[in-house]
Amino acid sequence: MAGAYVWGENKTTDGLFTVDTSVSYTDAEGNEWVFSFFDFKPSSSAVHLGDTSFKLNSSSATVTLTWVRKESPTPPTPPTPGPTPGDISITGIAKDASGKWVITIDGAVKGCWYWLYGSNDLTAFSGTTWTASKAVTDEANPQQATANGEVVFHATANGDSHFWRAKASSTETGN
Repeated sequence: MAGAYVWGENKTTDGLFTVDTSVSYTDAEGNEWVFSFFDFKPSSSAVHLGDTSFKLNSSSATVTLTWVRKESPTPPTPPTPGPTPGDISITGIAKDASGKWVITIDGAVKGCWYWLYGSNDLTAFSGTTWTASKAVTDEANPQQATANGEVVFHATANGDSHFWRAKASSTETGN
């Protein structure tokens, strides 16, 4: 508050009070407090100059400032892919009548994201090197699981043999 008042030292003051409503305070327990409103006793003892300021016109005024604890929303915990974190498997690889590959990923967790990669060269998946491109699919790639269980991709790939790899993540960015 602006003015001659010093928290904890003064019990009386005269003049203009301004409350900075953009300021919040954090107590020793980590609770954040924000300004809510002020009240005067008697009500005629001050003149409102706006939502955040007033001028006292009586030396016998009691001013009560009310601060409320700000409720901090708890960020949601992202889901973890797999039945066991990171566990997914490709349980179905088939070609349909139109020549599309139908790739089924099992172990999907609702809310997690799943990618399908494909290559006709096995070295695209050797060791830690992963040079295969995302598969061209009828669905979004990545796609978010809408339920626990399976995620199915319908992929376009040339040839009768192909190598597939699936990736799972808690976030759409893959982190």
